Amino acid sequence: MKLKLLSLIFSFFLLFTTAWSSNALEKLQSLSSSALLAEDPQGGILYSKNADQLLIPASTVKVLTALIALEHWGKDFRFSTDFYFDVPRKTLWIKAYGDPYLISEEIDLIVEKIKQVEITEINEIGVDSSYFQKTIAIDGQGDSLNPYDAPVSALAANFNTVNVRIYEDSISSSELQTPLTPIAEELARGLSVGTHRINLGETELGPRYFAQILKAKLNRQGILTDSTYLSGNIPKDAQQLFRHMNSHT
Repeated sequence: MKLKLLSLIFSFFLLFTTAWSSNALEKLQSLSSSALLAEDPQGGILYSKNADQLLIPASTVKVLTALIALEHWGKDFRFSTDFYFDVPRKTLWIKAYGDPYLISEEIDLIVEKIKQVEITEINEIGVDSSYFQKTIAIDGQGDSLNPYDAPVSALAANFNTVNVRIYEDSISSSELQTPLTPIAEELARGLSVGTHRINLGETELGPRYFAQILKAKLNRQGILTDSTYLSGNIPKDAQQLFRHMNSHT
């Protein structure tokens, strides 16, 4: 792992110094609060600036996270989400496994699959989030409204964020593919006029927000439902409808 990471850093360093031109390195050298350490696979130092200075790593952590994900799952891995139906109660159940890319367009694909299994009436939408523990604390996570401080939940729509447009006398979704849900409307109250992308703030709102988007999209596709929201474990006698594999690797 260390050797591969060093090689990756070396590759990024070469990209930085060649493809981005020497001007980029000169700009980095002129910044007093910057730091960079680039090593070759043998541990030799290629470039060093403030190597021992403590800084917030921010998005550079994504490089290591991506490397670990590729080594663990491989480049063709797809996250899955299971859908069940409790026939007597007419409850659509969702078993979530932490798919990080359940965006609005992906929910459209899920709605199409629900139509294909000919579910015409839904009284409740239930979510089983037991795959994740209830509270997940992440080092460095703050309590701001910024998208990067979004809560972590087993089921999350649009990265547990809402994108809203605030007018003087009304609120709308800023995305054509995303309906304005009650949760989004509530979170938008008090924001200044303009466009805002903010996070949900609370972990338990993630599954509820997903259910609200799904409900709105089901109604748009003719599967009329005024369903209520449930949270809990899937009943043993519920029938599995399908497993949705995300269209993105």
